[in-house]
Amino acid sequence: MAIGGTAKETYANIDARKGSVNSWLWNIQDGKPQYDVSTDLASDKQAYQYYDWFDSYSSENEDSEDYIQSDLKIEFDGDFFTSFYVGAKYRQHEIKGIRNDFRWDDDIPDNGGYRGYLPGTEWFHNPDFHPDAETLVSDTVIDNSAGNTGAFDFLAFDFAALDQYLKSNFSATVVPTLSGTYTLEENIWSVYAQSNFQWQALRGNFGVRYVNTELSTLTYDDVVGQDDDDTEPNERTSDDGEWLPSLNLAWDVNDDVVVRFAAARAMSRVSYSDLSQAESYGPPVNINSPDSWTGRGTGTSVNTGLDPMLSDQVDLGIEWYYAGGSALGATLFNKDISNLPISSLEIVEREHDCCNGPIEVEMNTKVGGGEAESTGVELFFQHSFESGFGLLANYTFTDTSTSEVSTEGIKTAAEIPGTAKHQYNLSVYFENDDFSVRASYNWKDDRANGIHKGYNMYTKDYGQLDINAAYNLTEQLSLTASVVNLTEEVEEGYWKQENRFTYNEYTGRRFYLGANYNF
Repeated sequence: MAIGGTAKETYANIDARKGSVNSWLWNIQDGKPQYDVSTDLASDKQAYQYYDWFDSYSSENEDSEDYIQSDLKIEFDGDFFTSFYVGAKYRQHEIKGIRNDFRWDDDIPDNGGYRGYLPGTEWFHNPDFHPDAETLVSDTVIDNSAGNTGAFDFLAFDFAALDQYLKSNFSATVVPTLSGTYTLEENIWSVYAQSNFQWQALRGNFGVRYVNTELSTLTYDDVVGQDDDDTEPNERTSDDGEWLPSLNLAWDVNDDVVVRFAAARAMSRVSYSDLSQAESYGPPVNINSPDSWTGRGTGTSVNTGLDPMLSDQVDLGIEWYYAGGSALGATLFNKDISNLPISSLEIVEREHDCCNGPIEVEMNTKVGGGEAESTGVELFFQHSFESGFGLLANYTFTDTSTSEVSTEGIKTAAEIPGTAKHQYNLSVYFENDDFSVRASYNWKDDRANGIHKGYNMYTKDYGQLDINAAYNLTEQLSLTASVVNLTEEVEEGYWKQENRFTYNEYTGRRFYLGANYNF
């Protein structure tokens, strides 16, 4: 059993709007954002006059599993079958989540309390119920120059000042919140059988596994900024079973060459994050009054009706071990995929207490049931020198079909998420008994990551250089060091076509130091 959570989480936002900000100008020429703001956001606290939202809560999570398993192995002395395995396993798995909101009361009757937002016309921006925005801006400058993404520098939010303001002016009450409460229960039983065999230069195994999953989920919808969330639970149950056969063959052509063949059906379960939540959405961007607002809200609608993704896959490869620690090989592969989950963004209408009338919400969700095929070839090369130096290289070409999905009534030829047509990895290394160091460069071609308004969204081609090193001080103690993204690469995205920029993501150059001790 695993138990965890957070004692307190605080989320707040102040926008550089109004105040001393008279104008914002921006463009995305050459695929990189460029801004022209009428004041210096890295020094002018008067620019931060738009207190946007605030929330604080704690969470409790529990993950427990009980299981019973039995396996049997039988060995043979025959000329073909060498061993036989059979087994069964039963698991009871339960995940629970509880969320507690901190409600802040200033003892003034009929003002809605204080959670950073207020109901009705006093939605987030009533200055009588929050501190002066500029008092919550620190002197710390968030430096965004690294990575050359085009992002500007700005002043950081002072959460310590916000916490002090709350404790000085309000009393806190902890209230359980249904919107953050969920229960997921799985009863999974599986049986398998496998035979291993060898005949002259041919060896391998074949078998089958049957898996049955009984699933039940209980979740509650979350309307952000609204106290009267839907208290009716979303309950779902399912009972699914799958047969998963497999076959693996290896033929030793001679002492140096091996031919391999594999065929199998594989299953990928729906992630717990897609099962343990319901629908969550917030208000529009700008609310002038209950009858006047602009922009859309954003939200997430979790599709608990997704089925496990299935893949019928076949591989055929050849490997040549031409020297000690050195090899050259190629593998052809084909995958027929069903129940393919694809991320999608849809524009939907929802009700919210902030506004007199339905609001539009950009709802992120996943759609399933898609089918696609992936075919390609993988090449690899490895060579070790007697000096301790070595080289590793890998290249993969993948040709994928599209999967037809329907969003907002529009049929879209969606590409398999995360699949690049070309990708390669190149590593050089040195190692001996005491010291090792490796530099690795990984590159991927453009790849789809979801659908927006009936068109594919993409991540642009991206390459990254990492370095890892280790030194053995003694037989028990070793030191490790690594640098991730040494050349400070920036990931970029686009929608539909390359000149329609969507995002820049810079994770920085990261350094890690570590020590391992073996007792």
